Amino acid sequence: MSTWIDPKDGNAREWAGSSSDAGDDRERRPIREQAFHTPLPFQYETDVRYEALDDFAIGDATYRCGKLRFNGGVTRARELKLTVDGFLWERSALPSPGMRFKAQITRDGPPTDTEPFGEYEIWIRSRRGAIEDADPVRFSAGGRPRKTGRTVKSFERLPTPARTRLVELELIRNQPLAEYALTTREEWNDYATQLRFMRHAFTER
Repeated sequence: MSTWIDPKDGNAREWAGSSSDAGDDRERRPIREQAFHTPLPFQYETDVRYEALDDFAIGDATYRCGKLRFNGGVTRARELKLTVDGFLWERSALPSPGMRFKAQITRDGPPTDTEPFGEYEIWIRSRRGAIEDADPVRFSAGGRPRKTGRTVKSFERLPTPARTRLVELELIRNQPLAEYALTTREEWNDYATQLRFMRHAFTER
């Protein structure tokens, strides 16, 4: 079982450590080379706004819009952690039913002992309510907070935004094995294209 990271700890750089810049020529290199040459430890944080989510279902609600912060890292021991927190809402017209949440996804190292894109340990804390405004987000809480203990989910059951970020981290952990697994699943071309258009993929940001 992986070392459990306190989900309240926002300082992912402390967990992952730090590394030197890999250079300015990354964007001109193939995805497999960028991943293979990414130094460890690796850590990043980025904010993303979504206007048309297609499969972000939690419980009995499906969320179409969101404002999320991704905080991902791979340690020198090749342990993986991805934290996702922010707000989701059901429709673009506001106010809208929504939720505030934080989720943590972890995976043991070394990667050769675990098949990429298999199962991941998940922890989630959430609270439903209403999104009154989106810029900046104004959230009115309703009901009591909910949280889960550690659970396990397969890669396929995770929402698309989380899967894309996990692909980036799995490629950094072990590029040849992760690429082989994606090729076997007939998903390599799709994810390589997505990562090519992620401006800061494989860089600390």
